[in-house]
Amino acid sequence: MHVFYYKLSLVEYAPIISWLVISIVASHSISALRYFYFKNRYVERKLLSKVLNEVALRKDKLQRAVEVLQKQNERLHRFIEEKEKGKRLVELQKKLLQQQQEDLKQALESARQVQRSLLLPYENYLKKRFPSSFLLFQGADGVSGDFFLCMHAHGYDWVCIGDCTGHGLPGALLSCASVLALQDLLQRHKRLSPVQLFELYEERMDFYLHHEALYLKTGADIGILKIAPSGEASFAGRGIPLLLTRQAVLYELCTSRAGLLANRLLVPADDAPGDQVEFFLEAGDRFYLFTDGYKDQLCHRQGKRPRRYGSRRLFHLIESIKDKTPEQQKQLLIDAIRAWRGSDRLNDDVTVVGVVVE
Repeated sequence: MHVFYYKLSLVEYAPIISWLVISIVASHSISALRYFYFKNRYVERKLLSKVLNEVALRKDKLQRAVEVLQKQNERLHRFIEEKEKGKRLVELQKKLLQQQQEDLKQALESARQVQRSLLLPYENYLKKRFPSSFLLFQGADGVSGDFFLCMHAHGYDWVCIGDCTGHGLPGALLSCASVLALQDLLQRHKRLSPVQLFELYEERMDFYLHHEALYLKTGADIGILKIAPSGEASFAGRGIPLLLTRQAVLYELCTSRAGLLANRLLVPADDAPGDQVEFFLEAGDRFYLFTDGYKDQLCHRQGKRPRRYGSRRLFHLIESIKDKTPEQQKQLLIDAIRAWRGSDRLNDDVTVVGVVVE
């Protein structure tokens, strides 16, 4: 039995090898594609998961931030409401304060008019009796604790000027009471000297104040000048001097540096008020009465202590203006003290009387 072996040629194996290679390449390509596909999907899922986690974290942070902002917004709303309430309360208080200030201004203006009405007849008599005269009367608070009186009683002319303790309404009350007391005393008593008038005035004011002037620390500086038709004059001053210019010479007449009422506690027994000064007024004489408000005006300079105008400056000023007309003298006195204090308000009441004897 014969067996025959048949050998295929390389050409005959070529299709088989080609299909085999193609199968292997296709299989590997498919595996590679599947690998890259699933790898990309895995990476995408991982990135997506990471992004979702970050979004969730940011969402939580944003939620917490929103809650914090809501709480802050609530606190801010409460703060704004409280501030609005406080603002409305401040505006209401401001309106009430403005109304009170307006009422106070009106009350002070009414009191000033009453005080001026009380003093107007005396100022008119001063102009009538002494045509060449002036009255400078300025209150630090509209009304004044100073007072002025010029009247004719029982054949004599009386010129009185005074400064009560304090200024404003309390001082104005005392000044009005002083004017009424002096007027009543001059009309009641025929033969009075300035010293006797002081004593009666003290008794009357003690009666008005129920003898509590000492406890209230209420006092008064007063200067009283009595002029007879013949020119004979007598002056007594308690804390207020009289300046007399005669033939270019300036004289200061003052019987006591201490005032009346409560001020007597400050006066030692051996320094009791002295007697009055007797002299004759001649034609051409000029005399001035003034309270301490003018010389006590303060000058505030930056970086320096406040300074008083002082008696020396006042005396020099009066010497320099004594030859002017009364109206010019009054204006020069106003200008001098205004320039001295600058933009500051008056710190005390001012009263100056100037008379030229004809």
